[in-house]
Amino acid sequence: MRLFILLFIFFLAGCSIPISKNDIFVTGEKYNPANWAATKFQPQYREIASESGFLATLVFNPEIRENTIIIARGSSGNITTPFWLDLASLLASLNARVILFDYSGYGRSTGSASIEQLSTDLENILDYFLQNKRANDIAILYGVSIGTVPAIKSSVRRSDIDGVVLEAPISSAKSFISARKNTMLGGVFFEVDLEDGIDFNSVENIKNIDKPVLILHGKKDSSVPIELGRELFEAIPIKEKTFVEFPQGLHAGLYKVDQEKFLSSVRDFLLSLK
Repeated sequence: MRLFILLFIFFLAGCSIPISKNDIFVTGEKYNPANWAATKFQPQYREIASESGFLATLVFNPEIRENTIIIARGSSGNITTPFWLDLASLLASLNARVILFDYSGYGRSTGSASIEQLSTDLENILDYFLQNKRANDIAILYGVSIGTVPAIKSSVRRSDIDGVVLEAPISSAKSFISARKNTMLGGVFFEVDLEDGIDFNSVENIKNIDKPVLILHGKKDSSVPIELGRELFEAIPIKEKTFVEFPQGLHAGLYKVDQEKFLSSVRDFLLSLK
C-alpha cells in the first residue's frame, strides 16, 4: 500500500494543471445595482457601444473634465462589486472623473471575455470618453492585475493618455507561470501551463512607453509576486517612473491596506502630470 501511494505521488508530480480562460475570467458574480446607488458619488450608468453590443459603465464625477481616471480592473467581480466601487470612489475623491466599466461577458456587458478582448474593450471606452479631450486635460489609466495588460498596451499606443498607474502588474505570461510553477496541492507540486490563446508580454510592450508610470505592489502578494512588478519596472525605458511597495499588501486592494499611502501616491502622480 505504501509503495502504491508513493508511485501515485510520483505520477501526479509529473502532471500539469492547465490554466484556461475560465480560470482567469470570473464572470458569474452577483450583479447588484443597488450597491452603486449607495455610494457617495452617485455614479451615472451608461452603456458604451462595442463590437458585441455594449459595455456596462459607471461614471463618477461626470461633470469633471480636467482629470480623468479610467480603471482597467482585475478579472473578478463586476461594476456593482463593493471592492471596485470603493476603489473608484477613492479615486473620485481626488477631484477626478472616474470611469469604471465591465469587460465583455461581465455583469450586463455583452460578449465574452478573453485576453484580446480586454484590449478591445478598453480601446472602446477610451475612444468614447476621450474623444473631446482638451489640451490641458489629464487622462490616466489605472490598471489592476490582469487589467494592467491592456492598460500598458493602450498607454503605449495612444497619445491622449498622459500617464499610467499599475497595481499588482503581471509582467508576462511566462513570468507569471514561472513564479507559480510549483503550485502545491495536497503536498504534491504540479506544473502549471497556460491554455492556447492566453499569452501576453507586458515587459516587451512597456519598453516602448513614453509617458510616466506609477507601479503599486504589495510585498505579500502571492498571486502576482512583487518580483513581477519589479521586472516590469526595470523594463520601463524612461526616468519618469515610480515604484511604491506596500509591506503588508496582498494582491490588489492596496487601498485597504494603507489608504493614506495609497491616496498620496496616486495624488502626487496626478499632480506631477500637470
